[in-house]
Amino acid sequence: MPAIRFENVTFGYGTDPDVLRDVSFTIEPGERVAFVSESGGGKTTLTSLLLGLYEPRAGHIELFGSDIADLSLRQV
Repeated sequence: MPAIRFENVTFGYGTDPDVLRDVSFTIEPGERVAFVSESGGGKTTLTSLLLGLYEPRAGHIELFGSDIADLSLRQV
């Protein structure tokens, strides 16, 4: 089971256009990853979504098989 799974995640701030569109990836337990992009490329947005600070417009995010929408910040 992946530690983290983003599946078809789309996100935008307020009524602004999408800043992430149909993003999918998995991170396995013990795997090391880095998000690398230019300024404004979505690194902080991905992290904020993973922490449950924002909700995606579409798709879902799982942490060890549980939808993060069902978890408290403490559980995340």
